[in-house]
Amino acid sequence: MVLSYGQFNAPKRLRHGGRNQQPEYQAGVQLMTWAWHLERQYPILGMLFHVPNGQHLRIEAAMRLKRSGVKPGVVDYMLPAPRGAYHGLGLELKADKGRVSTEQEWWIDALNNCGWIAKACWGFDEAREFLEAYCQLPEFDGQTKIKGGSENEKEK
Repeated sequence: MVLSYGQFNAPKRLRHGGRNQQPEYQAGVQLMTWAWHLERQYPILGMLFHVPNGQHLRIEAAMRLKRSGVKPGVVDYMLPAPRGAYHGLGLELKADKGRVSTEQEWWIDALNNCGWIAKACWGFDEAREFLEAYCQLPEFDGQTKIKGGSENEKEK
């Protein structure tokens, strides 16, 4: 697999055949591939992780996860590394025609109100730009914000 900056594709085995061919899944694989390749430039990307919510499971498995603390609407990706004015980053990844659920809106607002920056991004490019802007912020200083920030964030 050949990668160049700005051109990150899912590994061939994930693009052809098998399950999980949804556009949101593909964008997520692109995002994590991009992050893994840029960890030397932005070491905090090593802390980026996916929250495996929203899967279609058998009722027994879903109930077991719920009892163990899985909550609906938690954002898809979290980066618990403080930068600029923020304590961490939350990212809800959507396909081009995806919509944000009420529970996801609640989590985005809650994270923003707790000193994080969180928002929904439609597709790989928007998610990459959001993450890259966050990584380029200085170490935590309690002041520096991402230009434009979250749609839900109130400018001070």
